[in-house]
Amino acid sequence: MAILAFFLAACTTAQNISWPGIAADDTMAYLANGAAIYGVHLKDGTEAWRYPLKAESGKTFYASPVITQDGQLLVGAYAVNPSNLYSLDPQNGTLKWTFSIAKGRYVGSPLVAGGTIYAPTNDNNLYAINSDGTLKWQFTAKQELWAAPVTDGKHIYVASMDHHLYALSPDNNSKLWDVDLGGAIVSSPVITTDGAVITGTLGNEIVAVQADNGKVLWRTPTADGVWSTPVLKDNIIYFGDLSGNIFALDATSGKVLWKIKPGDAIIGSPALTPDGLVFPTETGTITAVDFKGSILWSKTISGKLYSNLIYKNDMLLVAVKDGTNGLLLVAMDKSGNQLWTYTPAK
Repeated sequence: MAILAFFLAACTTAQNISWPGIAADDTMAYLANGAAIYGVHLKDGTEAWRYPLKAESGKTFYASPVITQDGQLLVGAYAVNPSNLYSLDPQNGTLKWTFSIAKGRYVGSPLVAGGTIYAPTNDNNLYAINSDGTLKWQFTAKQELWAAPVTDGKHIYVASMDHHLYALSPDNNSKLWDVDLGGAIVSSPVITTDGAVITGTLGNEIVAVQADNGKVLWRTPTADGVWSTPVLKDNIIYFGDLSGNIFALDATSGKVLWKIKPGDAIIGSPALTPDGLVFPTETGTITAVDFKGSILWSKTISGKLYSNLIYKNDMLLVAVKDGTNGLLLVAMDKSGNQLWTYTPAK
């Protein structure tokens, strides 16, 4: 909870104490960090571009970028002045359009579905935005929205700090249902093939609800709050909590299949690899586990690891906060061997 208090303090001041947001496609990694967005070549870790070229007063970034099918890179501003969602060209970082209606920070990434951008902010609103940056509609929750929405193609599911999970129509701002899960929700839900929406809460639980009506299907207690978005594979949910526990749960019943505690607080979501999952910890340890909970390997990076890990093209991408000498990104193979590092030039 100290992490939460620290982050909440930043949301009410002009400070930027956030950690890097990361996304990747087949050729590039994209990092939102501090005063810039960086495009980095996956082949060798060299910088392709940055936006803006020079730091601008009041312009900072945190939320992980999102790559769209129509060739946009969407990045929300962490600063509140201006509080903008930017569309960039992912090839060269040039600005396409700016959405300037929101009054709060972009902490969670937008969802792109059916040609619409669903962008959450900490002004309590979810903004549905057309692909050209114009407003379609907005929905207002009771408290801040920190998590990226998800969809099953029928509904948009939005998790909120007000303890509620909302199901919305993708076509307008009508609420289909909402359910109070008893704790603030800061991570994105996952949706099973059986129609369950599963999310962790800061109330030391992971909860499954029925996608059609919001009925609670099961609740499983955790040792601490859950910030990390779960990963679903073969009807098993894998996730970590703020005490450093890693869980595997049956997605149908919520039964704990196994639990281990290899390290400290887990905030970033794990990366799914052919051999298992790789989890980051706050203190810089990266731990790979197989699907039965056995530790495959463990490595330590100098810096703090709060960001989601990404596995792309047989490469593990690790974004670093407070890395030595400004280290921002480390690329590893699936066995944890370092391939290259990226440190932005000043």
